[in-house]
Amino acid sequence: MGASGKFERDGCAPLGGPDCRCRAAVTRAFAGMTQSGASYDAALGVAVRVFSHHHPELETGARELVERWVSADSVH
Repeated sequence: MGASGKFERDGCAPLGGPDCRCRAAVTRAFAGMTQSGASYDAALGVAVRVFSHHHPELETGARELVERWVSADSVH
């Protein structure tokens, strides 16, 4: 636990916030899957698994957060 009392793991900010270090791994997994021809749903599933590995404490909302991340990255 960090000084704030919130769970922190591997340098990630609490609950996958904007400063979360695992965000790059999550978006890289999604991009790699889609670039290799995987469907959006399959790529999203892999990205969610990567996120969940880094943040097992987030039991609900992981898919929605990851979907926002990959959607935001695809807009830029």
